[in-house]
Amino acid sequence: MNLSFIKNETRIFEILLLNLMCSLPWGFAYTNISFLLIILYIFIFFLKNKNIQFKIEYLPLFLFFIVHVLSFGIYYEGDLLLESYNLIYPLLPLVIVPIFLSMITLSENKYDKLFITFSISTLTVGIFVLVKYILLEGTVTLRDVMLLYTNIHIPYYALYLIVSLLGLYFIKIQSRFLYLYFLFSFTILLFLGSKMGILNLVFISSLYIILEQRKIVKYVIPLLIILLPLSFFYTPFGKRFNQEVIKQTDKSRVRNWASGKKTISNSLWLGYGVGNTQEALQKYRPKNSYEYKERYNSHNQFIAIAVAFGIIGLILYFFMMFYYLYIGYIKNNYFLILFILLFNISSFTENLFDRQKGIVLFSVMVPLLISKMKK
Repeated sequence: MNLSFIKNETRIFEILLLNLMCSLPWGFAYTNISFLLIILYIFIFFLKNKNIQFKIEYLPLFLFFIVHVLSFGIYYEGDLLLESYNLIYPLLPLVIVPIFLSMITLSENKYDKLFITFSISTLTVGIFVLVKYILLEGTVTLRDVMLLYTNIHIPYYALYLIVSLLGLYFIKIQSRFLYLYFLFSFTILLFLGSKMGILNLVFISSLYIILEQRKIVKYVIPLLIILLPLSFFYTPFGKRFNQEVIKQTDKSRVRNWASGKKTISNSLWLGYGVGNTQEALQKYRPKNSYEYKERYNSHNQFIAIAVAFGIIGLILYFFMMFYYLYIGYIKNNYFLILFILLFNISSFTENLFDRQKGIVLFSVMVPLLISKMKK
């Protein structure tokens, strides 16, 4: 094969992958354009080369996508073309990204650049939102600014921040940069009021303390003494935590989960189909409840999978997650293990596979971490 052709293809591949990593934390339009460029690249590459090797580790991702397609085709009643685009197209990264990453082997240097790009892009989103918030002079909350100007749901941005922080740790970025990134992540999550984001950050911080015991006195203890009291008394996180966890003034999420369980019990094994979950949930909600009026999703990925595909689909989902935990374990890939754990912890309060930002993050990170196994 022509060496110049291989060199050019490799260069284009790297640019597209860097662009995808840069686009992940931003709004849907940028990520969607990056994804479409990758589809075009795969099409052209396949016509020229026709030599794509698939890894067996990607099979659970393909199976999960196929189950969605089959379930939608069998169960859905309505405008098939429109809803298939809305429900199936966002899941295409589960298939396309593994194919894309099967084409060329990444060097360690390129791998590190990808996570630095991802972290800088995630940081830029946060700084952009903070600047907008300051310019608006506090007329709206930081949470509202995030949704208005980036169209990113808060739990998703929280997960992106924490994964980018992990990426910097595992590529062994200098400690002072890692420390500053942690401070930024902690601060912005407090003012965004992300309960699950703070929980995940505390989780990985605890692991960091265990692994880097010599740095506890120098870094962690002073940070906790200063920030923990402030976080509970003067931030949106403290206010939400006090209202929803301690005083339990908002029980809509608990009611929503209870309705989800009732929905599952009436179609236990096969579910209602991926296109019918919303209507199925509405049937078992109190008509005057907030979640009924706002047509909430289940706000729990495990309930959402069981409603759509039944117990059989939930077993497949757990198989996929435990399979990647196992791959991480046998390859000593602790980054992959932590990513799967964080993704599933966040899934207790969010339907991460219901939004493009959650699907793309999972579809990119799992194949990327498998393609470059790092201790």
